Amino acid sequence: FTRHILDKYPHIGFDGFDHSGAWQINLSHPGLQAVHRSPWIFLVADFFPKELCNRIMAKAGRSMKDSVMADENKRDSVRSSTDVRLAYAETKGVHSRCEKLLNMRGAQFETCKVIRYTQGQEFTNHHDSVNLKPSRVVTCFVYLNDVPNGGETRFSGFGNYKMPEPLTIKPQQGLGVIHFPCLINP
Repeated sequence: FTRHILDKYPHIGFDGFDHSGAWQINLSHPGLQAVHRSPWIFLVADFFPKELCNRIMAKAGRSMKDSVMADENKRDSVRSSTDVRLAYAETKGVHSRCEKLLNMRGAQFETCKVIRYTQGQEFTNHHDSVNLKPSRVVTCFVYLNDVPNGGETRFSGFGNYKMPEPLTIKPQQGLGVIHFPCLINP
């Protein structure tokens, strides 16, 4: 997978991002491309190399369990996947990459969560926060494998704002996706 995969997405400038109220990520990070404004969504080509993606999937391996709601220990009604959280000690390389991109100390991160979706599983429309309370200033996720059909992430809005046209991101191994579930200076 090379940078040309981003050619199919809008390429907008960073103008206005510094006054958007969003967490200020490293706009000079190699491969970073803004693909949507209001809400801001960024992609990073080759954020994780293939070898790192494969190691993460191997670590997650057979430890995957049914996804549960964040604040309760019951099956999640909007997500039909399986997942596992990996210990900080096992994901230092992941945290180091994210620190540089997100301008954030690794101690501020949640543990790395590996999520698997098989055919027919989904994560329906949701807010990337706990009980709709601001709990994350930035979300970064990375596709660990290519998916030839399906598996897209669809952005349709932010809070009460609905995007005129949803943005759909196709899974490509190593592609990083950054968005902002809440504003720190609205």
